[in-house]
Amino acid sequence: MMTSIDIEKELDYRYYYQRVIDQQLEKEEWFGLKLVVGPTGMGKTSAIPNVIKTYQQAGCEKRFIYTSHRHLLIQEMYKNLCDAGIPCVYLKNDEDVVRDFMRKPNLADFLNRLDGYQFFHLAGTSRTIVEKQISSIKSQADILSQMSATFR
Repeated sequence: MMTSIDIEKELDYRYYYQRVIDQQLEKEEWFGLKLVVGPTGMGKTSAIPNVIKTYQQAGCEKRFIYTSHRHLLIQEMYKNLCDAGIPCVYLKNDEDVVRDFMRKPNLADFLNRLDGYQFFHLAGTSRTIVEKQISSIKSQADILSQMSATFR
């Protein structure tokens, strides 16, 4: 006979998603991607951060990827993960990445980090060339901004 707590767990999708992932973790050879799917409105965006937090607190060092066909859901998941204190990376479209990068007040810190990782050597380029390219892109972006302001 099911108790009220059992019924509550059955109705709370967080427990459903937890069980789906638990079943995968119980397998001896846990590797590759495990898919957790559900129809719209079934609580994935709100429940998954709780599930991830539970695994982190248990010392599980697995990584999770969240994808969606709707950008708004990805933004919401990113916010939920940040609010829960879960480290995450939000991969935006190319235009957003470039725009955010160009707005950084001090690109020297970023370039220093790349230097530290031997990025320029591994990419077959030099820091000077990359700095010139960034400067050129910034100039072109400024020109485009001025042009678009003229046509508004």
